[in-house]
Amino acid sequence: PRDPLALHRFACNRLQIDPSTDRPVKDRSAGGAVIVAVVGEGGPVRGRLGGAMISWHDLYTVLTAMVPLYVAMILAYGSVRWWGVITADQCAGINRFVAVFAVPLLSFKVISGSNLYAMDLRFAAADT
Repeated sequence: PRDPLALHRFACNRLQIDPSTDRPVKDRSAGGAVIVAVVGEGGPVRGRLGGAMISWHDLYTVLTAMVPLYVAMILAYGSVRWWGVITADQCAGINRFVAVFAVPLLSFKVISGSNLYAMDLRFAAADT
């Protein structure tokens, strides 16, 4: 169906809800994906679960994680390109420091703090 509301009704008819947990059950015919709502022209269409796909709190959580990273990248780009605070030789030194010290130590910290036996093997294989 081309109509967003008709597509939403089609998706909700295919959605199975587990009565014990009141959560959607994965639909194997849709490739294992859980279809909750379809975004139409007026924003998220409310589905059978009673809420939109993405709440304002979810958007706030994503933005609070992303904004500091983008601000740091813009400041780094501006300090080299526009303001001339960092020279090309200094950039090479910073890149070497990150490649030799920062990334290996951060990787060690993350790997040593995680439970490798509880890790999903498909997730680990996707990172290799």
